[in-house]
Parts: sequence; structure tokens; C-alpha cells
Amino acid sequence: MSGIWKKHGKVICVVFYIIALVFQLMVTTLIWKETNLFAVMLIIQVVITTIAVWAAYKIANRMLLK
Repeated sequence: MSGIWKKHGKVICVVFYIIALVFQLMVTTLIWKETNLFAVMLIIQVVITTIAVWAAYKIANRMLLK
């Protein structure tokens, strides 16, 4: 598992990040489309997703590359 993560870990995280952003932005658009908070919610979704994926990548690196 460590070898796979070392070779493809960043690609896996980028693919997961793109999928997560697409789903979150789609749901945010459906819910907040006609309101004044639409732009704020989009920015917040991107920031939260970026932080979560970055933290998951760091934790996975620490656990898998011991």
C-alpha cells in the first residue's frame, strides 16, 4: 500500500478533490442560486474542501509512509 500511495497519492487526492468540489458546488448552486449569499457560499465551500483534502493528504502521508 505504501508503494501505491508513494506513486499515486497526489493523483488520488486531486481526483477526490475535483469530485468533492463538483458535488458540493452543484448542491450549493441548487440550494443558494437565487439568494444574495450565493458567492459567499461558493467561496466557503471551496475553502472548506481545500482544507479538508489537504489535511487528509497530510494524515495519509504520515500513516502510510512510515
